[in-house]
Amino acid sequence: MTSIDQKYNLSKYALNYVAHGFPVIPLCWPNYSGNCACGHQPPHTGRDIGKAPLTKNGLTNATITQQGVNEFWSRWPKANIGIVIPHGYFVP
Repeated sequence: MTSIDQKYNLSKYALNYVAHGFPVIPLCWPNYSGNCACGHQPPHTGRDIGKAPLTKNGLTNATITQQGVNEFWSRWPKANIGIVIPHGYFVP
């Protein structure tokens, strides 16, 4: 992994969420111009930039394991983190 990948790798934060019981999923990330940078074809647009799940089955692929986080962020080291909020929780 290059130093720029290490700088922007959010896996350590994803691991922290998982350690506290929150399932996480990798999301698209924007480039410096605000465009889709995740390589999805066709590129994500509008509100999906930085928010679209990168896994085939979206939220159902969320992980709560260290191994799952390591697999996702090894594949997409610049991915944003999506937190799947468990039933009964409220986010203001």
